[in-house]
Amino acid sequence: MTPICEFIDLKAQYARIKDQVDGRMAAVLQHGRFIMGPEIAELETRLQDYTGSAHCITVASGTEALLIALMALGIWLHVTEHHEHQHIHERTMHAHPHVHDEHHQHAHGPEDPPGEPHTHSHEHQPLKHAHPHTPDMHHLHRH
Repeated sequence: MTPICEFIDLKAQYARIKDQVDGRMAAVLQHGRFIMGPEIAELETRLQDYTGSAHCITVASGTEALLIALMALGIWLHVTEHHEHQHIHERTMHAHPHVHDEHHQHAHGPEDPPGEPHTHSHEHQPLKHAHPHTPDMHHLHRH
């Protein structure tokens, strides 16, 4: 068996600060404010002081922080919202559950499953149209 090479030894870190972590966790469990509790304001203030920033806002994850930065630049807005505009779907080949609609106009062969919805590999021909949509596998177009 190959030995495991740990990226970081969290057990050792936890052992060094166990009493502090357990005390803070007990306080959260005691007051029950798991979202936006007093610990969040404390963390933001301490991060603000540490970085010398005028403001500090914590978020759920690094991904969320990147999305907020993209939104601030106006890049992510159309990618996440339900919107309508003229767009072109490129030719794509994939398989997923679907019914025949504007995006799924293709012929079936004898090996394809009957009925709606159904799943099989199929090709989307280029399609230019406008309709309300949220980005998904059919709406991977540029804005």
